[in-house]
Amino acid sequence: MDNHDTLEAFYRRIWEILDRHYCREAMPTEQFSPPDVLDRQMDIAIPAQGIDTDTLLEKLETLLTYTPNTRQPGYMTTLFGGRVDAAYAGKLVTTMANNAMHTYKAAGAQILVEREVLDFMLKVADLPRGEGAMTPGGTASNFIAMKLAREHAVPGAEMHGWDGRRYRAYTSAASHYAIEAAAGNIGLGERNLVSVPVTTNGKMDVQALAERIHADQQAGFIPFYINATVGTSVLGAIDPVAEIASIARRENLWLHLDAAFGGSLLLSHRMRNRLGCAYGDSLSWDAHKMMGIPLTCSVILIKEKGWLDKAFQAPAQGDYLFQTYPEYNPGRNSNQCARTNDALPLWMALQNLGRDGYEARTERQLALARYAAKRITDHTDMVLYTEPETINVCFRSRHLDSETVCRILDETHGIKLSFARLDHHTYLRLVCVNPDMDKAFIDNLTDKIHYIATQESS
Repeated sequence: MDNHDTLEAFYRRIWEILDRHYCREAMPTEQFSPPDVLDRQMDIAIPAQGIDTDTLLEKLETLLTYTPNTRQPGYMTTLFGGRVDAAYAGKLVTTMANNAMHTYKAAGAQILVEREVLDFMLKVADLPRGEGAMTPGGTASNFIAMKLAREHAVPGAEMHGWDGRRYRAYTSAASHYAIEAAAGNIGLGERNLVSVPVTTNGKMDVQALAERIHADQQAGFIPFYINATVGTSVLGAIDPVAEIASIARRENLWLHLDAAFGGSLLLSHRMRNRLGCAYGDSLSWDAHKMMGIPLTCSVILIKEKGWLDKAFQAPAQGDYLFQTYPEYNPGRNSNQCARTNDALPLWMALQNLGRDGYEARTERQLALARYAAKRITDHTDMVLYTEPETINVCFRSRHLDSETVCRILDETHGIKLSFARLDHHTYLRLVCVNPDMDKAFIDNLTDKIHYIATQESS
């Protein structure tokens, strides 16, 4: 940065760029360019000597021009999109404050905010006597849950490892790949994670689960963990948690609920009783998905206190950090030491909208999915896979493959959908996560897909 540039002037120019790209009512969409072409076109090499501010900001403007705009209603390729402005302001504050959240000594009042957010989420999940921790994402939350399950099955495993016996874990064929990664990371081995078949609506087949557990027991394996998914990535399906919990209780297995996507549905009174979150021993929840919070804002919630102490036994060498107020030092019960306050953006959003505001936001997302399903069925040349249970709507054109539809929408219209294989066809996945989307947008999208399919197949 040039010496004559004041900090205030620099930030003002940064804000002008952000305002053009992300804050106006009519925001530009990303300019599409293939990665190999863009890599040759952009000047992003690290220089030997620093550059002036004008050149730096020109490079930043170019970078954002070719970056997908996640606030646009047309951004539907991930399970997050849109935003709550108060939360993004909170992210800015967190970045500028730059406190490490491992101890009260390092973060002060920020620790109290994190505790308040975790207490709120525990109450919403009907786990009022439990405990929780912030994590760097749903994958990390699911990994921690399997660590807890290992400690439940093999007390002391965190210190001494497995006990030499053969263990098995269970998850549905539609669950997130993070569960498979967790099995490898804790030393169980991915081959000892059993993939349980799903029904036609994407839910775990409970009878198949019971049969597989019984067969493994007969073969000398020790079942210790079941993962149930509350909102699968493709269909948004909710596993039959109450029935799975009955098996878990009977066999004394740890039941984890991967609600990284669907946890925010707890904010809907209409949906919360259908989720069964109170049945779980642990639960993962990503607020950055449906709640409009910037990446990342994820938690692991545990039904009973004390399990985090068992799964994270901080070594004595950490005494140079953990010196005062031990009950306010979350770094002892975490895979992370230095980390930012991911809870502050959520706290600011909750202060801004309140629980009632978030319930209305969630109901709008669900209503948009129902409307999208109706519009798709109105098109005789489109096939709806199944009625949406949450906010994911999977469908396909009868005349053009979904991969081609996605490519044309992305490269020509600035709309990002994803596709997934279901049964014997590839389906488009429309995620109604952005409440800035409206019925007119959905009408336009379905008409556009109809037009693309007609033109390409003629």
